[in-house]
Amino acid sequence: MSAGWGEADWPQVVGHELVGKAVRVGSEVKHVKVGDMVGVGAQCDSCGKCPEACGKNREQYCTEMVGTYNGKFNKGEAKGDKSYGGYANYNRSPGKFVFKIPDGLDPALAAPMLCELAHKDFHALFEALGIHAPIAE
Repeated sequence: MSAGWGEADWPQVVGHELVGKAVRVGSEVKHVKVGDMVGVGAQCDSCGKCPEACGKNREQYCTEMVGTYNGKFNKGEAKGDKSYGGYANYNRSPGKFVFKIPDGLDPALAAPMLCELAHKDFHALFEALGIHAPIAE
């Protein structure tokens, strides 16, 4: 396997735009419950405080963004832990980066749409589908 997007932190489990069932949910997360079908895009965390990106609800531009895989969490309980992608047995992501997939939406169709969450054009589509989209304006 090559590391075409930069230095890889081995061992590695790849995969982004992932969909699965929530098996554990933090006490502060209100939009998802255990058993819900959920998705995570290509990003699973950010610093949450920089004014130029996170302060404008544009976490995808955060210089401390954590990719869904090949990243390291930089805050909270997960600080220092690696992010493992969609081919891992489990994925750990803060609630802000987890999207509830509406009942009846085929997960195979939902997964590629997660790639587009950073684009403003798709915000209306996700709102219409009832998908919580916190990183889109």
